[in-house]
Amino acid sequence: RSDHSLSEENVISSTKSNTVKKIQALLTKRKKRMESGQTVVEGPRIVLDLLDNPRTQSLVRQILVSTEDYYKDEYSSRLATASSETHVQFVTPPILKACSDTVTPQGIVAIVEIPSFADS
Repeated sequence: RSDHSLSEENVISSTKSNTVKKIQALLTKRKKRMESGQTVVEGPRIVLDLLDNPRTQSLVRQILVSTEDYYKDEYSSRLATASSETHVQFVTPPILKACSDTVTPQGIVAIVEIPSFADS
């Protein structure tokens, strides 16, 4: 299990971060999604459902969670069950907004592998 504790040095606060750039590219460029075989999902329901399901949890590569939502929405206990292969990254609320294409971001986004139909 990886340590998903919240500390200043592991909080992304710049839109120049490679992680932020990658998410923005995946959100806006279909070609980037096809090349990488990854996409972005937003919101606690889908992200946590993917993590909770043994058949889909390995698809979740990276999770970005807003520092203000991590404790408020009790993501901390749910994310504690994420495998060590899933990188959990904290971001400031403005950065989460930059990584979201919804009007009201829900505090959590994830980069996930797009399953091939052969896997299903």
